[in-house]
Formats: sequence, structure tokens, C-alpha cells
Amino acid sequence: MKNIDIGAEIRAILMTNENLVDALKQGEVTKIYPIIADSETTFPFLIYRRQSYTPQPTKDYSGEKVNIDIYVCSQRYGESIDIMNMVSNTLNGKETEVIEEIEITNMYEDFIYDTYVQYASLEVTLKD
Repeated sequence: MKNIDIGAEIRAILMTNENLVDALKQGEVTKIYPIIADSETTFPFLIYRRQSYTPQPTKDYSGEKVNIDIYVCSQRYGESIDIMNMVSNTLNGKETEVIEEIEITNMYEDFIYDTYVQYASLEVTLKD
């Protein structure tokens, strides 16, 4: 099922943006994680997770929509904004062999445990 593997597809798209990769690089590791970051991770880092799945069956179309949450975490507010801008520019409207379209449906921010967090909600329409 394409919807279960969508996180890997999102990560692969993010990895195409060299500036984003540079901003999230620590040694040989690019700090883009599914669900939770490694305990030894330093700032900044990015987390993505599949939030929900909605089948879209109709008479002529059997597509699927998957909602993905993206979290950018940093100890510096400006850095969190810069990274989220790179993320949104990389993902919004993107199409691949698996993805028909990515649409950012919501964005907000928070400050949790001395960390600036930028949130983005994506609606990913999968190809039939």
C-alpha cells in the first residue's frame, strides 16, 4: 500500500533540497526522522509522521489522501522559520511517481521545553 510508505517518499523529496539537507546535517547524518528523533540528536532537526489516511473511492477514481505532519525543532526561532520555509517550498505542490499533489493545509508554531517548533500539516493525494 502506497499510503503506508508515504513517509519515505516525503523524506526522499526533502532530501532533494541541498540547502535543507545542509541545515539539518550533523556529520554524515541528515536529521530528518520518522515519528521521533534519536535521543542524541542536536538542534535543529525535523520529524515527520503519518497523521491520517482517507480513501477517496468514487465511480471513476479510487485515489487516496494521506495527511502528514512535519515538525521543525530548533533552539533559535529564526532558524526554525528558515528551515520551515525550505520545507514548504520543497513540498508544496510537489508531484512524483507516487504523489499526485502535496498541499500544505495548516501551519502553526509553538515553544515547548526550550524548543521552537514549527508545524506544517500536509494533505498528500496519491496517484491511482
